[in-house]
Amino acid sequence: PTSQQPTPQAPTEQPAAKPVGTILKTSKASYRVTKAGKTPEVAYVKPKSKKAKTVTIPATVKKGGVTYKVTSVADNAMKNCKKMTKVTVGTNVKKIGKNAFYGCKKLGKIVIKSKKLKGVGKNAFKGIKKNATIDVPNSKKSKYKKFMKKKKTGYKKTMKIK
Repeated sequence: PTSQQPTPQAPTEQPAAKPVGTILKTSKASYRVTKAGKTPEVAYVKPKSKKAKTVTIPATVKKGGVTYKVTSVADNAMKNCKKMTKVTVGTNVKKIGKNAFYGCKKLGKIVIKSKKLKGVGKNAFKGIKKNATIDVPNSKKSKYKKFMKKKKTGYKKTMKIK
């Protein structure tokens, strides 16, 4: 006699992260996958429109059922977004790439929510408003000031880090 074995339920597949290098587009921006696997990460590549006035780089972005941590702002991400006045950098960002905000001549306010920031690329702040304000978490103020004020970032003495 054959005994009826209940057929085992197949585990519900979690959608897999896209491979490294894949460009993901959302309604607000484009991202590039920088790490796949269980904890996928992306870099913020560019806003949907160069004419965006305010840009928020989120802590995470969800695409195809997968949540990706936004851990960097890519090189040239917002280069020459001439209408942008404010940018908010999410809590998971560890690195701001070179020329990230280069030539955003109306950019007067940068809010950095991340406490994980490890560096700012060459000319990242070059060509933004001379009197721009960069808000950083209080607990990281002195550390962030050190690497933001390096000549190569494009930081000017007339800018404020607070």
